[in-house]
Amino acid sequence: MNHESVPGIHPTVDTACWNENNGDPVHTEQDTSFNENIQTTPVWNENMFFGQVCASCTHEMQNVLAIIRESSGLLEDLFAFTGPKDWPHLEKFNRSLQGIQNQVSRGVELMKRLNRFAHAPDLKWIKTDAWMHAELMVFMCLRFAEIKKVVLELEPRSKTDEAGHHLYTDPLQLQMLYYLGIRACLDTMDEGGHLTLSLEGRDEQLITYFTVKPGSSEIPNLGTSLKGVSEWPIFMKILQQMKSRVDFDPVQNAILLYLKFPNKESVQDTVAESS
Repeated sequence: MNHESVPGIHPTVDTACWNENNGDPVHTEQDTSFNENIQTTPVWNENMFFGQVCASCTHEMQNVLAIIRESSGLLEDLFAFTGPKDWPHLEKFNRSLQGIQNQVSRGVELMKRLNRFAHAPDLKWIKTDAWMHAELMVFMCLRFAEIKKVVLELEPRSKTDEAGHHLYTDPLQLQMLYYLGIRACLDTMDEGGHLTLSLEGRDEQLITYFTVKPGSSEIPNLGTSLKGVSEWPIFMKILQQMKSRVDFDPVQNAILLYLKFPNKESVQDTVAESS
């Protein structure tokens, strides 16, 4: 995909960070490997404003983290070669440097995901990989799951499954659906539960399963429980806007989210109508 032809989406390299890292640039281009453009001209709105400002900040933070990583690595190397071997605080010093490296790696991963999220509003209708958006929202919701002491995960997929996970849609609305679905399910769960998302392409539809396994032996009625959480009405409103539907599976204790596979022409008609 040629980003130069898409307004507002361009790779950047911080020249100061380039120099700090001995000529090794820190590329901060968004990860769009799971997107294929249909719409070539973004429609400016509040979401795009927020996303572009947020994306710009993530670019800068990635450069900051790269400099911290290089500097801590240099300190470690210098001390290993020239520092006193009998220094009583050597072990604590090395542990501190390792802690810095670990947190930088964590920060880099967070910024990478936040950057991908910030670029979601860039184009309203694209062919995109729904599994990647589900994976992103699962990652973004891990903190909420940890607070509830619930295990949250996305079921891995095989190469043969990948083709069935691509559809034409609005990436931001898709992410909102996954996010709200996860948050709604978490709000019905107690400590020790397990929430798993899995995707299946079937009969020109993409089905996403939100399967809830409670921590206790008692299995609550998920359909009834969800109606009492604040995220559910918003989830249903977005679902209606996307002309999709949701069902409940009482056997698996799961939500089944059905997304249609519109063809390219019908999506382009929808974009033209909304412009």
